[in-house]
Amino acid sequence: MDDSPVPKRVHVVSLGCAKALVDTEVFLAQLERRGYEPTADDEAELYLINTCGFLDEALDETFAEIERLVGLKKSYPGSRLAVVGCAAEALKNEIAERFPEADLVAGTGALARLGELVERLEKRRPEEGVLFDFPPPGGAYDGNPDPLPERVALTLPHVAYLKLAEGCDLGCTFCAIPALRGPQRSRPVEHLVAEALTLVEEGVRELILIAQETTAYGRDIYGEPSLVRLLADLCLQLPEEDVWVRLLYPNPARVDEALLDCFAACHQLVSYLDLPFQHADEGVLRDMGRPGDVAALADLVALARRRVPGLVLRGTALVGFPTEDQAAFDRLVRFVEETGFDHLGVFTYSARPGTRAADEFGDPIPIEVKELRAEALHDLQEAVSFTRNDRLVGNEDEVLVDAVSAKAAVARGRRFCPEADGVVEVSLPEGHGWLPGDFRRVVYAAAQ
Repeated sequence: MDDSPVPKRVHVVSLGCAKALVDTEVFLAQLERRGYEPTADDEAELYLINTCGFLDEALDETFAEIERLVGLKKSYPGSRLAVVGCAAEALKNEIAERFPEADLVAGTGALARLGELVERLEKRRPEEGVLFDFPPPGGAYDGNPDPLPERVALTLPHVAYLKLAEGCDLGCTFCAIPALRGPQRSRPVEHLVAEALTLVEEGVRELILIAQETTAYGRDIYGEPSLVRLLADLCLQLPEEDVWVRLLYPNPARVDEALLDCFAACHQLVSYLDLPFQHADEGVLRDMGRPGDVAALADLVALARRRVPGLVLRGTALVGFPTEDQAAFDRLVRFVEETGFDHLGVFTYSARPGTRAADEFGDPIPIEVKELRAEALHDLQEAVSFTRNDRLVGNEDEVLVDAVSAKAAVARGRRFCPEADGVVEVSLPEGHGWLPGDFRRVVYAAAQ
């Protein structure tokens, strides 16, 4: 007779950015140690949502998902509902009032001890009401006694995010992250290298380096930005073959020649430069509190393309900022046209309560105008991306396989970041032998 305890089930929803996803992976491991198993089924003992409220669309999705989980909780008496993360940090009172069915509402500073909070929740009687926990803002790595906390992977098994730091010091006027996550707290180089080596030993083939601002990494603990040092250590200790390292979220104003030289010196670092420039109008950039200027950004793009052969360039733009008039938007469009990004993410401005932009400028641009501007920029970039993809036809490339079926595979070349840029569809014969996580060679036959 098997006397082992019956596993408890946790139905998890993780919304928002990759940085929040890492938090979810860390606190899922905390729950596993307490007898919980993740499940995609509707029935569970615990429903847990890691929320996002960075943009209006994200907040709408958060509320819709909480509503869904409330419905599941009502269908399965005795279950519990935990609402945590950024939207909970920003809107704890509204969430508690709007969703009285929530048993736990916790901010970002509670993520590192979520397992302990769930233990308290299990012992709590329903009549005691909602359990609130709101220490100073933070993340899943803050105060964690283990410098390499376990994670339950929510990505493809061969892809993993490596979070370099929590929080942000940049202070963009439109962004609530410093209030929600606190100032920057970098993780030591040795911890990051050790985690990277462990992930690769477990089968990860693509490591994606993330933080709110990766180019500021290390300044708080080493007295100066130390991203180049970290990249050098990673590339020295990781296997030289069959590992990709991808860098996201650098600040364009802080990308320098030393960082660009890493792309040539570090074999594992893919030639992929992510530039979240946000805008190309001087006045809008000033009102956003963004460092640098448009001329410097154009010079950086030219320098990067000279120094890094085959560079793939991804940009991020924010449209509909309160002081963005038609002339400012036109300057953004011209910049995108002239730059020729391989990929471009376009977001519409959302006024976040408590940010300087919302307090000083309000939100005067109608949503219809914002959406039209975003659509125009998206359509422009779609044509540029197709032209650049079409130039690849007939060329051979190395790809990383993400999924396979009997006669096909879905893969990505170095130019495609997961969940962002697109995929490579591969036709295969029966008995092909391809597996997810394989590196393979393909010839591009057509572009879409």
